[in-house]
Amino acid sequence: AIAAKAALDAQVVQREEIKRRTDEEERRYAELEDEQRQKWEHEQDELERKKRKENEAEKLIRDAQLRQQTMRRKEEKKQLAEQEMMFAARIQEDIRLEKESEMERKQRERENV
Repeated sequence: AIAAKAALDAQVVQREEIKRRTDEEERRYAELEDEQRQKWEHEQDELERKKRKENEAEKLIRDAQLRQQTMRRKEEKKQLAEQEMMFAARIQEDIRLEKESEMERKQRERENV
């Protein structure tokens, strides 16, 4: 009976040791899973942060290009307006010169009469 009791006690101790080891392994496995999940989440956060940064940089570039394009268009409009003013001034000058020469011609005709 004592040997049987000792064998049962040994089995109980052995089962408790197996359970303790199993629990420890499950705990370590859960910790590893948690570490892997945290690592994966951190990597995903990094990827998202980099993507946001890229998108922000692309937007800044597009905005700068749009501003440059707008400035070029304004400059082109300004140059066109200046050219139109110069053209109008030449036309006015041509008209003035034509009137002057017409008046001079009429004056000569009167003097010749």
